[in-house]
Amino acid sequence: MYVATEAILIALIGATPSYHWDLAGLLPNQSHGNHSAGKDEAFGEWLLTANGSEIHKHVHFSSSFTSIASEGRLSEAEEALYLIARRNRKLKCTFSLTHPANRSYKETGSFLDLFRYRILLGHTLILMFIWFVCSLVYYGLTLSAGDLGGSIYANLALSGLIEIPSYPLCIYLINQKWFGRKRTLATFLCLGGLACLIVMFLPEKKDTGVFAVVNSHSLSLLGKLTISAAFNIVYIYTSELYPTIIRNVGLGTCSMFSRIGGIIAPFIPSLKYVQWSLPFIVFGATGLASGLLSLLLPETLNSPLLETFSDLQMYSYRRLGEEALSLQTLDPPQPADKESPVGSESEEEEEFYDADEETHMIKK
Repeated sequence: MYVATEAILIALIGATPSYHWDLAGLLPNQSHGNHSAGKDEAFGEWLLTANGSEIHKHVHFSSSFTSIASEGRLSEAEEALYLIARRNRKLKCTFSLTHPANRSYKETGSFLDLFRYRILLGHTLILMFIWFVCSLVYYGLTLSAGDLGGSIYANLALSGLIEIPSYPLCIYLINQKWFGRKRTLATFLCLGGLACLIVMFLPEKKDTGVFAVVNSHSLSLLGKLTISAAFNIVYIYTSELYPTIIRNVGLGTCSMFSRIGGIIAPFIPSLKYVQWSLPFIVFGATGLASGLLSLLLPETLNSPLLETFSDLQMYSYRRLGEEALSLQTLDPPQPADKESPVGSESEEEEEFYDADEETHMIKK
């Protein structure tokens, strides 16, 4: 919302009549500048001294409840819960947290753990590419808004305005069972990629008939809407894919690759001097590729958050049915009578024979 509003405000300021700063009257008044600078320094000193006293009475800086609980800091976790209860006017709530007997909280994560485990390695590589593409396409389409013809200010304002409907739309879709995080992200990335790729099949200058509506301008706005929604979803999706002990490292690493895409984005629109649709081909190909790769990630809707590396066993790249997943969590069956192993083996052979016989009957 901030970037969308920023684009609209930039267009409004740019569309106003020309103005200039009257610096002639400010330069001789050096004493006024020194006085204001002294006030700024005094305010900075007060802010530093007030930190830890007045500010902490109104502003609370603390880790997330999931983070401190997963590290075994139960007293701090209880304080966080009591603070949440007080804010929600639930003063009679009582909490007593204990350590599970089968879990160790001495486990810590590092940057290398993102590539040490096979599942995390796949997740990290795919997410880094998705973040890179989201930033590349988002800022690339924003910066190329002035090359679409017409008023540069109107194009920039529409580029920011088209983002606003994408936010409630993605919030609604990611919470639906029939769509979820993965399908919503893949759909928006693929739609944005296809919208940009279709531009290469349009004539360069033809605004009559169907092409008056379906043109590079409208397709660029559609790509901006979808990539804005995907950029917001990937923040939530990435946080849910990583275990708590390494969530901040994974999110920071993916965000770093996003900034690399933002650095490269200003150079992509200049490819129009080679071929006018080449920037949209780059945006479309990368967007479509990232959308297809996102289908390899697991769905996290209504799933418990991962806490430690041992929780990664529940995820697999293969799509298993709910029955197969439930069978993985069951304990191996214990024999009812340990003194008669021969009888149990004969019963297993009987069951196997019956199943085989039934298979032959089905084939006939």
